[in-house]
Amino acid sequence: MAEAQACGLPVIGVARGGAVDIVEHEQTGWLLERQSVEELRRLIRRAAAEDLDRDAISARSERFAENRFRRELRRIVHEVVAA
Repeated sequence: MAEAQACGLPVIGVARGGAVDIVEHEQTGWLLERQSVEELRRLIRRAAAEDLDRDAISARSERFAENRFRRELRRIVHEVVAA
């Protein structure tokens, strides 16, 4: 999901687990509240009809970028060592 969003593509995911952390409902994609064929069809139709901001989706995916992860990890290590 994060890789698709890095390309500016919205995703549809189940409103559980990692998808909840990755997908911002109606901003970077859509979350299925119930796992059903009808609900999936509804969201696929919605995704086909709506245009979400590709640049905003891509920018939001930076939360999962390797350089951000390394920077945040260094910051936490420095805080722990300083304490």
